[in-house]
Amino acid sequence: AKPAPPPKPSGPKPIKDYNEAEIDKRLDQILSNRGKRNMDMNESISILQQLADVTKRPSKLVELLGHVIAFSLDKHRSMLSTIPIPVWNQVIVVFRRILQTLVDNPELKIEVIEGSTAAETAQLTTADVGDDEDEFIDSGVTQMTSNVLSYLERLDDEFYKSLQLQDPHAPGYVERLKDEVPLVNLMQDTLAYYDSQSEKTPDALADAARVSSRIVEHIYYREQRLFDTAMENATKRKVQLAQLAEAKEAEAAQAEALAAAEEAQIAELEAVEDGGESGAESD
Repeated sequence: AKPAPPPKPSGPKPIKDYNEAEIDKRLDQILSNRGKRNMDMNESISILQQLADVTKRPSKLVELLGHVIAFSLDKHRSMLSTIPIPVWNQVIVVFRRILQTLVDNPELKIEVIEGSTAAETAQLTTADVGDDEDEFIDSGVTQMTSNVLSYLERLDDEFYKSLQLQDPHAPGYVERLKDEVPLVNLMQDTLAYYDSQSEKTPDALADAARVSSRIVEHIYYREQRLFDTAMENATKRKVQLAQLAEAKEAEAAQAEALAAAEEAQIAELEAVEDGGESGAESD
């Protein structure tokens, strides 16, 4: 008798098993529900993140990550409050992933669809089918309803807003100031991406200027003495870390030397005991 065929899995197909066409279809469903009352933003963001982990097309990855940021920011859109710091940090990570994708795929282009909305152009970057049924070709172009740089500017605006809404004498204010370093580093990496492009289009030069102006606002409004103090503290910290590393290495070397001495002492005692036993046997 022939073995019975394996039972077909019940329920919806797991996202991790989606092909590129199914990714496009699921994205259409999410975008068509955007803005509706019964929409679960947390679930939509989770699905978008899973789709981003599954797709093999860099152009689709950039689009999906852009939607992740847009949904996360829309969820906390308010003039009287700022987005929670954990969400802000998550958006930083997602934007860095977008930037890394663009750096790893220099041929990838981003086209901004002017005057379009998510409802009007639900599926912006569709999959092109190849020769095989499961083969999909990346178009190399990501079409978006807004400039990806606007997400970075929104992060910067939310950072300043969070400082304005806090007591400058509270410990949380100082902790929040520490987030300026990764933000400025991300801006500098973004500027480096625009500078590395071989084709300097007017739009690329304009975007580079936008990033540069943001960096200037973070750096050049401070007095020189504050920079000198920060540099002095950084130098001291670097020396302290180096001394701490040397102390740990010396401590480890000392521990190894003690262990070697103990092993030698044990071996010597064992040799003496073996010699005594052999002498007793000969007597």
